[in-house]
Amino acid sequence: MFPKIKFKIDCKKDVLSFFAFLKDAEFDEGKSLEWAVLNIYSYFKKYKTGNTLKISKKQAEDFIKDFYNKNLIKMEKNLDRKSVV
Repeated sequence: MFPKIKFKIDCKKDVLSFFAFLKDAEFDEGKSLEWAVLNIYSYFKKYKTGNTLKISKKQAEDFIKDFYNKNLIKMEKNLDRKSVV
């Protein structure tokens, strides 16, 4: 039997994850940044400089908070669904 994993919606942790991808981008030629951020959220492409983004913590936090506010009900609904294995 597989263990059950409970995911939580946490804006602060997503901000930390965002900046972790920025830091990793320095070591993998920006591949993780492309995969995790730029391919999904084109908003950030205007901040791209080389293999990283030149963006302030406030700008990133504001974007993520706005995204959460717009999609909170949808995220909660998706996390409530029972996964099929």
